[in-house]
Amino acid sequence: MQRDFRPLVLVVLLVLFTLRSGGGGIISPHSGKVTQATYIYEKDESVPPRDVQAALRDLNANGILAAAIDDDVVNGDGDVPEQYKIALAAAAGKIPCLVVQAGDKVLKVIEDPTAADVEGVAG
Repeated sequence: MQRDFRPLVLVVLLVLFTLRSGGGGIISPHSGKVTQATYIYEKDESVPPRDVQAALRDLNANGILAAAIDDDVVNGDGDVPEQYKIALAAAAGKIPCLVVQAGDKVLKVIEDPTAADVEGVAG
């Protein structure tokens, strides 16, 4: 008995195409729902306050990618990590700040954020 996998292959391709085109998936990059919050600071001038760090951990626990990074962050190749390029560009001249994103779209930049600002990101 030979199985016909063509319908299954067609469904898988359709799903992959839909996800890639931004028309579906768990979170559409154009939905306006917060997907990332990045606290950006200058390590030579300050460190993120403990209550801000705790609020960032809470965001991570709630499914929002949250991180505190130095404004000069680079990977092992000396390049800015891809996931932080948009946030760092939005933060120019506003450090320390919190950059809130929905996919590739910057929703807001909060200068000198407090823990309450970070907590408010989750909505």
